Amino acid sequence: ALMAGAWDNRLVILVLTCFALTPLLVPLLTPVSIGDDWVYVRSVEILVREGRLHILDLSVVTLLFQVAWGSLFASLLGLSFGVLRLSTFVMVMLGGLATYGLCRELQIAPNRAALATAAYLFNPLSFVLAFTFMSDPHFSALLVIATYGYVKGLRTDRLAPQNGALLFGSLAAACAFLVRQQGALIPAAILLALLVQRRLTWDRAGLLLALRV
Repeated sequence: ALMAGAWDNRLVILVLTCFALTPLLVPLLTPVSIGDDWVYVRSVEILVREGRLHILDLSVVTLLFQVAWGSLFASLLGLSFGVLRLSTFVMVMLGGLATYGLCRELQIAPNRAALATAAYLFNPLSFVLAFTFMSDPHFSALLVIATYGYVKGLRTDRLAPQNGALLFGSLAAACAFLVRQQGALIPAAILLALLVQRRLTWDRAGLLLALRV
């Protein structure tokens, strides 16, 4: 069964492998700052070395989850620009996996879902940003991950919502908000979609569903 599943998903495995190998061509771990990296790296440095959370005013965005995520990598692999870019690279890969999962939840064929994953990972803008420690790729990845969780949890071909998947989606949306303030719009969009579809009723069940979202 495992081999059969791998064969069915062979194209997305190929896409993810190709993306994972791109640091052989792009110098991911080079110890230099790119763009506004230094602003966000400074917050990680303060957390790792001084044990306190401080978001610089220049950051503008919420940044909390990104700092925590980067600090995890810095604690394990050492604090450097390259290691923090690696944390972004991993997050973008997770977004690619979520893209594939989202497509499959929407009953898109595996080959086309793999193509969508490639479009997400190798889009010129997202590909470039994957090799930075900017907030854009972190937020985009968490947006896709949250959408995957919500769609999986709210599929109409099931008798009841999958609460585990809904919780996963809401947690990812919360993490997205803790990277950029616009993350608050993710659950709002889901609630609006449920209202338009007339799936959000004005009773106890509807209230519970809204709270889970």
